[in-house]
Amino acid sequence: MNKYNLVSRIFHWTMAIAIIGTLALGLYMADLEFTPEVGELYGYHKATGVLILLAFFLRIIWVYKHKAPPFPSSMKECEKKLATAAHRLLYFFMFLMPMSGWAMSSSGGYPVSVFGLFTLPSIVPKNKELFDILHEVHEYAGFALIALLVIHVAAVIYHQFVRKDNVLGRMTGRN
Repeated sequence: MNKYNLVSRIFHWTMAIAIIGTLALGLYMADLEFTPEVGELYGYHKATGVLILLAFFLRIIWVYKHKAPPFPSSMKECEKKLATAAHRLLYFFMFLMPMSGWAMSSSGGYPVSVFGLFTLPSIVPKNKELFDILHEVHEYAGFALIALLVIHVAAVIYHQFVRKDNVLGRMTGRN
């Protein structure tokens, strides 16, 4: 069978929606003047980031125990290496984005509440200079992740409609 298993597909699409939504919310909030309503948006952004981080760890465990289906035989070796590198970068950013956000909030003295159910502990001490650095890391990593997602989607479109090797079917279950 040349498609991802159901759990892998659920992880992929659920995390894709959460990540794209969280990135979009982050871009929207970035230039807003802080108000109580905007503070609520930051709360949603942080809470969703925590859920993405949790899903990341669960997904890593799943991926380790359940190998991906082989690439289409029509793919050249260099394409397979590029696809593997791109996926590893996506995983790197799935970890970096929520961790840098958590550390940034901690260094700014801002709590990270998960929908009011619980609050994460601070992972770094309050420090204005560190906050500024982590803010930059979080922001630039967000732009890098957006670029990587655009490349990922463009590659899928290319494979689906130009190469016609049904790469999309691997992740939709339609093979």
